[in-house]
Amino acid sequence: SSTEYQNLPFVFIGSPCQSFSFSGKRQGYDDERGAVLLRFLLFLQTAHPKTFMIENVLGLVAHDGGNTFGELLERINDIGYNVVHEVLNASHYSVPQNRERIFLFGSLFDNDFTFPVGNDQRMPLRGILDDILENEIIVNYNQEKKVLFEQIPAGGNWKNLPVTLQKEYLGAMFNTSGGK
Repeated sequence: SSTEYQNLPFVFIGSPCQSFSFSGKRQGYDDERGAVLLRFLLFLQTAHPKTFMIENVLGLVAHDGGNTFGELLERINDIGYNVVHEVLNASHYSVPQNRERIFLFGSLFDNDFTFPVGNDQRMPLRGILDDILENEIIVNYNQEKKVLFEQIPAGGNWKNLPVTLQKEYLGAMFNTSGGK
């Protein structure tokens, strides 16, 4: 029961994103994974944590022409929360990955929360791994994978493979617009 968690100072939810992802079927709340957000709204309504944060894929903002996101904000406001939101890219915060996510911060009080300001200094994965590379790391790939990986130049990725191998390796994901 949510009532046993009454008045928590802060709650975070990183709900399943497949229902809103550009690379998924985009079933929104109709998918049980998307319905997690609806259950979180019920939690907010009954437990009333003082503040909360939600993180999800950027597709949540665009889903159903923006109606899903607008409805989410409206429901949160109706429960009594003041909400600020922003799209943040992990690469602007010293994470070696170009990954955009929507963050919502809600408060039962006046909400003067501001998200941290990122920077333009990108952290290459190589910089993160420098200390690790001094240690011996052994990954045993099967021969098929070794042959495949040998065809990718240093700093490259699956796009460097011939199209036939891309299709074979990525399977059904090859025909999606994202998530590769």
